[in-house]
Amino acid sequence: MRGVTALAVALTATPVAADDHDPANDVAETIARAAPHADRVMTTTAIPVTDAEYDLGDVEVSVPLDADKPLLIEAGGTGTEISLPAELRVRDGVLADDGTVVFEEAGDGAHAAVQALDDGSVRLQTVLDSPDAPSTYTYDFGQGVELVLLENGSVEVTEPLGDGIVAVTGTIDAPWAIDADGASVPTSYTVDGSRLVQHVEHGPQHTYPITADPSYSYGWKVYTKYSRSETRNIAGWTSYGTIVSGVCPFIPRFGQVTAAACIAAFSAVATSIDNTFNSAKSQGRCVEISYPYYPTLVTIAAQARWKVVSC
Repeated sequence: MRGVTALAVALTATPVAADDHDPANDVAETIARAAPHADRVMTTTAIPVTDAEYDLGDVEVSVPLDADKPLLIEAGGTGTEISLPAELRVRDGVLADDGTVVFEEAGDGAHAAVQALDDGSVRLQTVLDSPDAPSTYTYDFGQGVELVLLENGSVEVTEPLGDGIVAVTGTIDAPWAIDADGASVPTSYTVDGSRLVQHVEHGPQHTYPITADPSYSYGWKVYTKYSRSETRNIAGWTSYGTIVSGVCPFIPRFGQVTAAACIAAFSAVATSIDNTFNSAKSQGRCVEISYPYYPTLVTIAAQARWKVVSC
């Protein structure tokens, strides 16, 4: 029997096409039975020679067929790399009939597979052939990335930009796993810098396939957190001063805009932001403001969020 461990991450691939009864199609069919939204898996219009490339709207994904090379996810000229699980020995990618890219196992009893979905999300999956398959799967998100494990078991993919500013480039939902009988299989994440480890506690006591399918949402946001002293200082300013001197200079990639343009963009929410700084000051706490990664004067105020947080 065969098990499936799926990590929905931002990636996708598409190598040499498989025959109807090729192992790659068998793996893809196993995933289709276990994972949701099988009808939303995308395929390519041509068989790639070295890389599979997908245009998912605002996100572009490139998957080398060489299993030793990382996947590349790009948005707005900035990219994130994700490597296949370090524990696996797999062959180069093969394109299954449904568009799944399968990296067949080469001795470890587990295959890797990549799918791009029509909603712009991407899934990186692992298919376990037996209880002897690994119980941990490590995905490396590349240099400059810091993974943050949240209390609910989900993970934020972040990139520190300096001066207390952090870009959140994606979120991985809390993991789950069930076996073929519908029984829950313990699974969880641990993180170490840029490495995400999915633990699947499977064994002979479970009925295969085992499916673990967290989902990855790819979307860039930037968070600016003000220190306690910065919060106190800004709280003493007028609403106009808060926006022009306390907010606009700390919006990454906002470009060189005038004070008048900045205050115009935030005029409707200036009082609310100013009140947030004053509330944080009275509580001895700090303020955090989030923005879209590539804001415009038209959308920045509507998409920004601000709140009182612990320092």
